[in-house]
Amino acid sequence: MKRRKPKIALVLGSGGARGLAHIGVIEELLSRGYDITSVAGTSMGALVGGIYAAGKLPDFKKWVLGIDKFRMFQLLDFSFRLDGMVKGQRIISTLKEMVPDLSIEALPIPFAAISTDMAAEREVVFDSGSLFDAIRASISLPAFFRPVHKSDMVLMDGGILNPLPINRVSRRRGDKVFAVDVNVPDDEKPLPVRRKVQAEDDDDSTFVEWLKRTFSSDSSDDEKADSSLYSPYGGSLLQASDMMIERISRLTVELYKPRLLIEVPAAAYGILEFYRAPEIMELGRAAAAQALDRYEE
Repeated sequence: MKRRKPKIALVLGSGGARGLAHIGVIEELLSRGYDITSVAGTSMGALVGGIYAAGKLPDFKKWVLGIDKFRMFQLLDFSFRLDGMVKGQRIISTLKEMVPDLSIEALPIPFAAISTDMAAEREVVFDSGSLFDAIRASISLPAFFRPVHKSDMVLMDGGILNPLPINRVSRRRGDKVFAVDVNVPDDEKPLPVRRKVQAEDDDDSTFVEWLKRTFSSDSSDDEKADSSLYSPYGGSLLQASDMMIERISRLTVELYKPRLLIEVPAAAYGILEFYRAPEIMELGRAAAAQALDRYEE
């Protein structure tokens, strides 16, 4: 007799473009017959999770697969303010064209998005109100997206305090918690399918080089350019952020112990490499398949 698959309370972590791996994870879960009964997410996990909860993930996937470097540049409505170089409204407006701005209470399954109130130095959980207000507040990557000002709150990326919100997902009796961490140290999680970053990686001269020239220091030194603030391959600020998120995620897993942890290496892709969507989604699917094979045994 075939064993019945459990119902899943799904937790999707932050990670910029690596969060597109969540799409592959969800597709693998559904293809194996798992029933996702609730979702909680931070940053890109909130975006993918919220769109899934609204029943529009296939439309979002189709749109993401059409993003190349030029289209990504078009989506960035620059502000060049000290609190964030991108307004973020153009991205949200584009998403609203394919996903209606429902109230979270009206979604078919419970959903929660995590943000950080910098004014009060506390975590904020959005489990009611506007879906896209919650997503926009959760994805406010420091220094990149401008923060969201709401009442007396200054809302920024939820990954600052809770990048893997296992403790915030809604659970019913019998639900199993599955969590997806896309910030795992590379030496801890080799995968059968993953991109190998090489010095002569494909032609990044358009988008990546523009980022380097625009946001690096006034130096011609290649090493300094490669570590510029918004380079997809790192930069001291982003490296520090990644280290913080890795540590917090690891502590969260140890504290709340999900039934299954699906892991994607942090070094596999940069946080701005959205134009690599097909590869990242496949990486997520492969990671989910690997973890689920072990779990089902």
